[in-house]
Amino acid sequence: MDSFRDWRNGIEVFESNRLRNGGCRPYNGNQDADQGRFSMASTKKSNKQAKAGGKLSIFIDVVTMLSQFITPEMLGHTAEWLKEQKFSDKFVDLVRKIHFPEDKDPLDVVGYQCDAVEELIETKSADLSDNAPIGQWRGELGRIRRGVELLGKAPVKDRKKVKALEMRAKRLFDSAFTAAVN
Repeated sequence: MDSFRDWRNGIEVFESNRLRNGGCRPYNGNQDADQGRFSMASTKKSNKQAKAGGKLSIFIDVVTMLSQFITPEMLGHTAEWLKEQKFSDKFVDLVRKIHFPEDKDPLDVVGYQCDAVEELIETKSADLSDNAPIGQWRGELGRIRRGVELLGKAPVKDRKKVKALEMRAKRLFDSAFTAAVN
């Protein structure tokens, strides 16, 4: 029975010391000079990094959510507007295929974007401003098409390379479309 009392007294002593010292001392902690307590080292990101990461993730979530609500009717209104702006029917069909592809293969969408840029260059080159970088667009089209060709032949597609091609094709399409509209 004495061992039980010693064990119980030991726990009581431990509890009273824990309450008096402000908590258990964590392993490898840093001691606060003010309070005599031990605390774990901080591994938080800087405030600016945390805010930027948070804003980016919120932006991505909002864009993903809104893209789910784009209906074929909205795309129909966009197609009518494109026809009013005197874009070719082939370009309008390619825009539909870009936003509502039959096949979910991202390389097909990249191909549609490249075809749309070529169609813009062919049909709207006279309407484009003098400083439009048509030569650079053609060079970028060639590089993107070679990348699509190489990834299409590969037995396993590298996800990072596909994503990079998607981003390059989207930037090229946006640049050419903005130049054609303005």
